[in-house]
Amino acid sequence: MARVSLARRQELYRLTHGGAPPPLALRELDAGDPRDGATEMGALVEIVYQTIKLNGAAPGELANHRHAFKHPLPVLAFTASDSRLLILGGGYRLTPRGIEG
Repeated sequence: MARVSLARRQELYRLTHGGAPPPLALRELDAGDPRDGATEMGALVEIVYQTIKLNGAAPGELANHRHAFKHPLPVLAFTASDSRLLILGGGYRLTPRGIEG
């Protein structure tokens, strides 16, 4: 599987953070091996994450962003080899406003 370039990851960050520039040191995060398989924990109903966005309730400030998922709900799972959490399936999508659906 080909790695996504740093420029593309920076573009995706801007698109999902209301145009906010990515941190100077955008972390290279290992997504794990998709062949590892996953064990289901259950339906993911809601998620809270902390980031800086230029849109939303606190533009340009570090804030908690809460999203309640709609049906079909995604599944929270983990990898067998290293217990990484995964969000699988569901009817959500990522847009310039953040998570929708």
